[in-house]
Amino acid sequence: MTIFKNELVGAFTEASGDVKKVLDAALGNYDQAVAGLSFLQGDYKTLTTVADTTDQFTAQMKALTDTYDAAITKAEQYGLAEQALTDARDQQITKLTAARDAQAQGITDTLHARLLADNGDVLGASLAGFDLQAKQQEQQLKDQIEALGLSGTRYAADRIVEIEQALAAERLKIEQDYAGQSRKTAQGLLTQLAFGGGSALAPEQQYFAAISVLNNARQDLAAGGALADFTGIAQQVLPVARDYLGTSQQYAALVADVASLVSSQGGDPAGLGALLAAQVDSTDSLAATFASYGDKQVNVLNGVLAEVRRLASTLEAMIARQTAA
Repeated sequence: MTIFKNELVGAFTEASGDVKKVLDAALGNYDQAVAGLSFLQGDYKTLTTVADTTDQFTAQMKALTDTYDAAITKAEQYGLAEQALTDARDQQITKLTAARDAQAQGITDTLHARLLADNGDVLGASLAGFDLQAKQQEQQLKDQIEALGLSGTRYAADRIVEIEQALAAERLKIEQDYAGQSRKTAQGLLTQLAFGGGSALAPEQQYFAAISVLNNARQDLAAGGALADFTGIAQQVLPVARDYLGTSQQYAALVADVASLVSSQGGDPAGLGALLAAQVDSTDSLAATFASYGDKQVNVLNGVLAEVRRLASTLEAMIARQTAA
């Protein structure tokens, strides 16, 4: 102890930097010098090192490498193989770096989506936002699989394929929905120009255009389209037809045809279609003839009657168009 004290006292004149400051502050007192040096090498060094760290990633990386490097050094001292420790350290460094890079990319993608939206690119913004969430979901799945100890298994591979397929289908649906909405918007504009409030066409031409749009909507519905789309078109077409045809038998037949189609698609829980059809049937000699064939034949022939009415309206519109030309 005496020798150590003498060496410590001798160090007073040879020390420099922080060590010299501590020893000078001890004023030659051995106990104060030991306490000061202990503080310097312990809490002071640790806390100032953390303060010098400029970011969380660097702090995490330093903590990781310090832990593994110390273990590797010990393994070398005891003649133990350090390769496993080195591989584990490198693997953890790779994961930490990948997580940092993914987070940085997420910030970039989020800002990119916002800029697209600000510039009016609705589809681009939607896809960018979806792609960001998709990456996060894929990573979450991989983390869950790793936590279960199933990484590298067939189970893991199957789940990755499934989530990729699901995300691809969802992304495609976003594109299809946007395309469909764009078509509806364009159709709405053309409808207004053809037979809406902004139309410059003659009444006959407006009627022909309206019937053409209604027939297209009928075909779309038959091909599996939405009933709401058909009824939306019908609500635009029927007022135009009424303005041109008046409260005639032909207009009543067109109304009955639309009502019948809506009823056949389950859109008439109150049974109003039958009432509208009766208005036409009461003055339609064909209806009385059909009644003599029985229920099954009546259903078939009523369908034929509806088609005849539709064709009659179309032909009338065509004739009107030619007359106007």
